[in-house]
Amino acid sequence: MAGKVTTAVALALSATLTPTPATAFQQPTWTATLEAESDPGLHLTWVTALTVDSNRRVFVVDAGRNSILVLGADLTLEQEVGREGEGPGEFKWPATIQIIEGDSLYVFDGSLLRVTVFEPRALAVAYTIPLSLDYPRALWRIPGQDGYMGLRSLSFSVGQEEEDHGRFGVVFLLGKDGDMESDSIHAVPDAESLVVRTETSVMVGSHPFGAQSFLGFLGADRLVWANSRVPTLVVLDLAGRVQHSFDVPATPVPVSDAELRAAIENEQAEPFVRALEEGAPYMWPTLTGLVVDNEERIWVGERSRSTRPPPRIAR
Repeated sequence: MAGKVTTAVALALSATLTPTPATAFQQPTWTATLEAESDPGLHLTWVTALTVDSNRRVFVVDAGRNSILVLGADLTLEQEVGREGEGPGEFKWPATIQIIEGDSLYVFDGSLLRVTVFEPRALAVAYTIPLSLDYPRALWRIPGQDGYMGLRSLSFSVGQEEEDHGRFGVVFLLGKDGDMESDSIHAVPDAESLVVRTETSVMVGSHPFGAQSFLGFLGADRLVWANSRVPTLVVLDLAGRVQHSFDVPATPVPVSDAELRAAIENEQAEPFVRALEEGAPYMWPTLTGLVVDNEERIWVGERSRSTRPPPRIAR
């Protein structure tokens, strides 16, 4: 939850999935080992994106600040990249971060509609690419190629209440110059939002207990997709064809009364406060994140009953 919350937040990179070959009639194997834990003094608000380079540095986007936090392999803070603004190396909304060739840091700003690439070690601005897009939620560089993959949501319309439930986001492909190559290769459940309607208007806000879809590249020619409410990972090719899927062992966790009260106190818009109150009780999304590393291992964050948001970053 963003805003007034200033305690340390959570991300779990604690489980490594090693799928068995498709010819083996066995379940995927899982191991979980706590290697490091972030300093309780590292105060964040709401981690929205995370990636890891070949040196095991962890790059974190925190919704409470328009910058990228760089943590060492032991999860201690090393530096902060960027700041709020519109100049080179500055951000309005760092929506997507990614480690690309040579350990360069790629950042897509969903408000400024541009890509910024930072040098691997010094993390100085290497170059920027302005884009002409219809405000996608996320945009990734396709590994080993000059093209991009993006995720966009359909806009909310007045008088279209039937569209509020079961909404989908669309995965699309761009060429190296930002030109549309395929406007739809796959549809995924859209992020759940708080929606308040009147006869003449519609208000849309972030849902503190809402589900979202996670996407990541598995090598240069496959995607991994998961919805945070469903403990299943799906592997697709770049044409959107499903290759295979497997389940993640996870247990649903209900939102406690104290957690609901904290979310309501943190919400500043009265219509959204009422929407939260009317929609209770809630369940936390089962999965909290998805990262694919440069060894093509899939890491997922799982919410457990022992976790009380916001926890610390764990590896």
